[in-house]
Amino acid sequence: MYPLRTKLIAGQSFTLYCVSYSEITWTFEGGPLPGDAIENFDSFGSTYVLKIQNVSKDHHGIYECHNRKNEQISSSTLEVFGKCACIKPVVD
Repeated sequence: MYPLRTKLIAGQSFTLYCVSYSEITWTFEGGPLPGDAIENFDSFGSTYVLKIQNVSKDHHGIYECHNRKNEQISSSTLEVFGKCACIKPVVD
């Protein structure tokens, strides 16, 4: 799976890739994926793709892909940080 660790600011998009020659399932924190996660499959590269648009702190955690035997193939950690309020310095 790649990337193995991702750090994003809330509002950005998140994409994970899991290469497997057998069907896989995704989990988030050991349970079902968030409802807004989109799963796709690229048959040319045997790559499963997981996308989440507009991430929030609710998406922060560990994502895993498992093969048909429910064996973990790999995991990835997503860290989501709040948007910062950037202040431009005052120049006299």
